[in-house]
Amino acid sequence: MSNYLAIAAVTSTFGQWLLEKAACVLSGAKVTFGRPKEGTPKGINIFLYEVAYNTDHRNDDFPTRRSGDATFSNCPQAALDLYYLLTFYGAEKDLEPQILLGSTISTLHSQPVITSEMLRREIARRVDVDANDSLAKYEVSGQVQSIAFTPLSFNAEEFSKLWSVLPHTPYTLSVVYKASVVFVEVEVTPQKALPVLRPDSYVLPFRPPVIEKIVSADGEGAPVLHDSRINIIGSRLKGNPTKVSIGDVEGDLDPTDTLNTVTDTEIGLSLGSPLFAGRHLRAGIQGVRVLQPVLMGEPRMEHRGFESNIKPLVLCPTITNATVGSEILTIGIVPSVGKRQKVTALLNEFEYSSGTPHAYSINAPDNNGITDETVTETDSITFSISGVTPGDYLLRIQVDGAESQLEVSPDPTDPKYNGPLVSIP
Repeated sequence: MSNYLAIAAVTSTFGQWLLEKAACVLSGAKVTFGRPKEGTPKGINIFLYEVAYNTDHRNDDFPTRRSGDATFSNCPQAALDLYYLLTFYGAEKDLEPQILLGSTISTLHSQPVITSEMLRREIARRVDVDANDSLAKYEVSGQVQSIAFTPLSFNAEEFSKLWSVLPHTPYTLSVVYKASVVFVEVEVTPQKALPVLRPDSYVLPFRPPVIEKIVSADGEGAPVLHDSRINIIGSRLKGNPTKVSIGDVEGDLDPTDTLNTVTDTEIGLSLGSPLFAGRHLRAGIQGVRVLQPVLMGEPRMEHRGFESNIKPLVLCPTITNATVGSEILTIGIVPSVGKRQKVTALLNEFEYSSGTPHAYSINAPDNNGITDETVTETDSITFSISGVTPGDYLLRIQVDGAESQLEVSPDPTDPKYNGPLVSIP
């Protein structure tokens, strides 16, 4: 791992590296660390003035915890860029600062990297001098990449801004370098999973299913009810296995099922078949997808594979019965509605004599009248009809934007809506 000492270890190695080169060109040259200041001895001063996250490696370690028990799956690791201001000191008349500048540029241009081996040598050197050195516990194993040094070309204005954060410090000949990338890991021990017992490789052609349209088996303009048969038209629909998702309900298509069939271009579904028995198919606008899991492993288990695009299906509710009481109207509905679905009763006056016919939209009570916290759905809702003018009304129910169907008179010469009807006293 590359622990919390990584930044200091890189700075120390950088300084020792420059010192070895500077000592060869200028006798007595030293390397110091910290803010530039007057009175600095002859040599090179290294000032780490900024630390930033490396954009290329910032999220390499995500996720670091398991979703189940939040234990560490791998060590969190910060990837950093270090910005150094190098200043040069010595006798100006003898051009010593410029000699040191030339030595530094030459060194970093010919070998612009610090390797893991250089880091190890620097830690070993410091420990040889002092076994209790502050960097003795640095672990270099996590620094798998060499650290590259890049010169930053600052113009006069940019240098002025940088030196402005150093008040009361006179400007000195200087250059700026960026060191990238330095890894700092959190000192934790992740819980390791068991090794792979037997690796398996799977190669599949990329052929996701495509849904082009969804129609009722009774015709494209026919409404889809809770017991309708629908046809999903498209391409590459048949997988091994094949699933169909309608809203929150997912059904497995059995090749031996005669009611729910699948081919490469069409899937026929009977919504009233045992495939959907006991499942919460809801009225309203539902998204339909075709799913094709991939069987992998030993024994074979389903893994997420190919998914089609989503097409909307308007599943219309059906009124099973309607009874009128004292200022209340109770409507039976199929399929059952959930607590959070928006349900509205629609009343339109039937065979009015003159003027504008009365029409009402009556919202269901809160939670659609479900008061028991353990109950999630209901097939009967009671509406308040206080204020509704007495008379005969055509009745519809609307669930999440999908409306129940009205009955039409069988006389082709006089087609009109004639039911279902309720009489409001």
